[in-house]
Amino acid sequence: MKLESIQPIALPDLTIEWGTRIFKEGAYYYLYGIMDPGTANKLPYVARFAKLSDLSDPSQWLYWNATSRTWVSGQSDATAMAGVPAITNEYSVHRLNAATGPFYLMTGMDPRNPPYPGWKYVTTYYSCNPQGPWTNRTVVYSTPESGAPGCSVGTLYTYDPKAHPEFASSAGILVSYNVNSVNSADLVCANDYKPSFIRVPIAGLKFDAAH
Repeated sequence: MKLESIQPIALPDLTIEWGTRIFKEGAYYYLYGIMDPGTANKLPYVARFAKLSDLSDPSQWLYWNATSRTWVSGQSDATAMAGVPAITNEYSVHRLNAATGPFYLMTGMDPRNPPYPGWKYVTTYYSCNPQGPWTNRTVVYSTPESGAPGCSVGTLYTYDPKAHPEFASSAGILVSYNVNSVNSADLVCANDYKPSFIRVPIAGLKFDAAH
């Protein structure tokens, strides 16, 4: 493996961290990000553009304003997507299909209750559009590792839940999350620093049985 290239992107400012997720839907690429003020009030944003080459040219991006429900040309006019009170940084968004038709699934963690390092609630949201509004907020799992003793001196925390629809089955969507420790001395134990996986059932979900 080798580094191919590095291309700086001239973002209008750094108030939104872009790159949480990107995918193509219809005529547009949707780019997700987070506004993280350094507190538990982390909010999700989305931009879109027409060509993949526009990824490196933010002047071609349009940003979602959930208040006016329109795409706007300036990041300063963007608002957080509606229906998500707060979410952890590395959330995921995917287009899925069910018996009732296509929908979008957002998967993350509630960063407020309890606050870091107590994060433990894997939370999902649903929408009919890539930009929301997001509804049906559901805590689908409480991670048992959160707050548990590490192997040496500290306690564990969980973070970074993501859906993996390519591994969907009749049992539901595969969701991963990571386990870490508040004290690096605990990381000598493999069980204190590893991914975990759960299945989240979704009624009427369609999936490729070949997977």
